[in-house]
Amino acid sequence: MSDSLNSSNNQIAQRLLSDYLDLPDGSGFASCGPKMDPLLMIVASEVYLPILNSRPDFKERKIREAFSVPFEL
Repeated sequence: MSDSLNSSNNQIAQRLLSDYLDLPDGSGFASCGPKMDPLLMIVASEVYLPILNSRPDFKERKIREAFSVPFEL
């Protein structure tokens, strides 16, 4: 690594360490999820399904990540 690049990285690191990071406590945060009809969610999912299925390792990955224990009632 060149000296100028190393010096620049050191300056950036020093600046990041010296600046006070003021994070909010989150007490005023309120999450609201999108309201979506289940049928609309299915339609939206079907639009992206060909993209997922077109991945070369889609089926193999699904099988690999599936449960290894047989399903029993």
